[in-house]
Order: sequence, then structure tokens, then C-alpha cells
Amino acid sequence: INYDGPWVHPLTPYRFDPEKKNFPLSVKGQKGGLGYRYWLGLALQDTEMGRKAATIVQVFNDERGRSVLNIHSASLWCFGYDMDKMKARCWYDSRFPIFALNGRQRINLVDLAGELIRAARDVVKILRSEVKSAWFHRPGDVKGDMSIIDQQFWQVTESDFYRLLDKLAKLPDETRMAPPEISLSWFQTLQKSVFQIFEKTTLESTPEHLDLKRIISAQQILRKKFYGNNTVKNLQAKATHEEAA
Repeated sequence: INYDGPWVHPLTPYRFDPEKKNFPLSVKGQKGGLGYRYWLGLALQDTEMGRKAATIVQVFNDERGRSVLNIHSASLWCFGYDMDKMKARCWYDSRFPIFALNGRQRINLVDLAGELIRAARDVVKILRSEVKSAWFHRPGDVKGDMSIIDQQFWQVTESDFYRLLDKLAKLPDETRMAPPEISLSWFQTLQKSVFQIFEKTTLESTPEHLDLKRIISAQQILRKKFYGNNTVKNLQAKATHEEAA
């Protein structure tokens, strides 16, 4: 693995850059560390982001994972500094679950977990955009750091993701679609989190700084974008598939 950043642990995932002749690029340290949105690329393969697990992780998954995990527990440990212009801002470390999977289960889990993560990525973009609209009169002109909104969202939804991920990893290898109860649970998690974080970040300030008209307008747009998002609508449709059948 070509080292290109502060994440020096040998289990670091990488992505391919066609402009650099497919030399692998390591995932960089960043504010908030590495949350579950990186789990797929760290442990298996995230085709949407163009990332896949490091070679040592692939070897473990292919050759040793099932025999080892039947006897011992194991996790993927990634750590390193969040750097800014050669200055260390913070040290982060994260542990990610690894599952004993056969080949078919692994393919299924990439698809099923990927659906949950894609929905969360879409929702956090909508949330960030509308919080910014609620905060500022001309949000398009504001270039400040909005990563605090993303961090809140990923932290609040993390425990539910891993709970559902554990259920997905235990599905039989013939399962091609997530059970409706998992889709429903994740939809409800995203729904609850996005509106709670919006209200908390826009209304918990001093009254003289509140612009309720702007906040209400942004909230209405947030609701429209959330329920109109194709990924969210697909998740909701799968959640009600069993009832319709």
C-alpha cells in the first residue's frame, strides 16, 4: 500500500486514483475521526466511493476470517493523526467490527450495508444544507466549516447502524434484500435524527439571533428534500414491502 498521509496503520483502506496510474491513496485523518460511513471501505469494499480494504484485511476475510472468528473475536483497529498543513490537530482511533462471512454473504453485505450508508450520506448533505440556510441570510456566500453538523449526525446514528449491521451479517447467504424491519428501523433512525439535529442546531441560540421565518422556511425545505430523496424513498418502500405483499 502506498503511504500517502498520516494514517500509518497497516490496516488502512485505500482508493484508486486513475489520474495517478491507479496507485492507492490512503484515507486521511480528519475531524471527528473515522465513523461508520467508512466501515464498508475499511472492512470490505465501498464501490460508490472507490475504496476497498487493505490487502491484509482482504487476506484475513478470504483465508483466515471464518476459522479465527469461530474461536476468537476480532476487530479492525485504525488510528492516526488528523493533520493540517503538517501540524497534528488531534489523535483518533476507531475499531470496526469484522464478521465471519462466506463469499456470498460478503457480497450481500456489501450491497445491503451500502444501501444504509448511501441513505445516510444523502441525508447528512440535506441536513447540512438546510441548517446553513437557517443560520445565514445568504448561505451560498458563507464558506465556513460546517463539519460540526456532519459529526453530530454520524455520532447520533452510529449505534443504530452497527446494531443493524450485525443483523445483516447474520442473514443466510441466499438473502438478497434486507428484511423490511431493518429498512424500517434505519428509515426511522434517519428521520428522527435529521429533524432533531436541525431543531437543536437552529433553535438553541439567543433569541436576538433567531430568525424564525428563515428557520421555518429551511425546515419546510428540509422535510421536502428528505421525503423526496430517492434513496430515502427506496428505503421507505422496502420497509413497507412486506405489508404490501
